Amino acid sequence: PEWKSLGGLSTGEGLISAVRDPLKENKEIDPGVVDKRLMVVEKELSRVLKVMKREHNTLSSVLRDAWDSGNLNILTKNDPAKATGAHISLMCHITKEELTSRLSDTDIFNGFANRFLWFCVRRSKFLPEGGSLEPKDLLDIQKRIREAFVFAREVGEIKKSESAKELWAEVYPELSNGRPGLLGAVTNRAEAQVMRISCIYALLDRSSVVEREHIIAALSLWDYSFRSCQYIF
Repeated sequence: PEWKSLGGLSTGEGLISAVRDPLKENKEIDPGVVDKRLMVVEKELSRVLKVMKREHNTLSSVLRDAWDSGNLNILTKNDPAKATGAHISLMCHITKEELTSRLSDTDIFNGFANRFLWFCVRRSKFLPEGGSLEPKDLLDIQKRIREAFVFAREVGEIKKSESAKELWAEVYPELSNGRPGLLGAVTNRAEAQVMRISCIYALLDRSSVVEREHIIAALSLWDYSFRSCQYIF
């Protein structure tokens, strides 16, 4: 229930403020934010890409730091706020045409684009009267997700099983080799993305060990993302 969700990204300083550390300046004390988890939902990613093009806008660099480590810091005289150990997730929506026109060459080739997983999404059915799910139909899913969260909080280091290590050794060269040009620029973090997804699948499975099937599932998801990038870019 404490997991925050918001939208309206505009600056790196604003994002840091949402997960900021405590700050004491003069005699004023900012208690900061205790829970560093933040889910950002952007229904119009094109708006975010537009504001990122403004001179001196720091959002792109802060988002890249969030993907790398979760330790965010911008040294400015008026706003020295920083965030440590933040866990920031983004779920964004945009049309193919807007993405290819709004995403600048800088954001494609500086590593911003390949920190995202891109998916081409289409509706699967027509529902002229809309659709709904009864709360009771979600109970089993809610129960399984809750159990996975409880389990994951107690897990420290995640390791791979021997069979998972064998599979990872097979697929790692191709994943990490990288590709040239535009497609490569948006997909050249494949090995890091697949390993992160594998860990998520393991935790959802309430396992502190990444098994072979978790890597296979992650590779399947990555394959769809890669083919989406081929189509988009």
